[in-house]
Order: sequence, then C-alpha cells, then structure tokens
Amino acid sequence: MEELIPIFLFLCVAAVLIFRPITTKAGKLLEAIAKEKIATRTEQPESARSRLLLEHISNRLDLIEERLDFTERLVSTSRRPGPLGIDRLDPIAGVKREGSLDQERDYLG
Repeated sequence: MEELIPIFLFLCVAAVLIFRPITTKAGKLLEAIAKEKIATRTEQPESARSRLLLEHISNRLDLIEERLDFTERLVSTSRRPGPLGIDRLDPIAGVKREGSLDQERDYLG
C-alpha cells in the first residue's frame, strides 16, 4: 500500500502537466464563443433596423415605379391625335401641332 502513494502522486502530476494546456485552450475557446454570442445579441437590433430600412426603401421604389408607369401611359395617350384630325397639346413642346382651339371647341361643344 505504501508503494501506491508515490505512483498516485506521479500520475496526478503527469495528468496536470498533460491536461493543463488542453484545459486552458478549451477555456479560451469557451470564452470566445461566449463573447461571440453576446456580440450577436447586441447586433440583432441593428440588423433588424437595417432590414426595416431596406423594406421601406423597397416600398418607396415600388411606388416610384408605379408613378413612372402611370406618367408614361399618360404621356403616350396625350400624343395620339384627337378626334377629326385635331391633335392635342404636345406636352413636351408645349404647343399645338395641328388644328386650332376653335375647331376643338366646335367639335366638343
């Protein structure tokens, strides 16, 4: 029984010398993982805010696209000739291309 004490002491010292570097590396790894989790928790409100901002910008672009389509349709319909060969006012040039206001009033009135 007395010879077991030095063997047990030797095994304990050897275990500490072998496992100490492994446990310190594992501890540092666990600390890094914990810090990363904390960092992602604090970034979530910022990413949510960014996501909301992008959704708002997307909605605004959709509205602008609809308005542009409406404007293009409106401009394309105003370039077609009016009834009886009387053309409407050219919105780009701002002048009458054919006919006169009297002819248009006679037709409409």
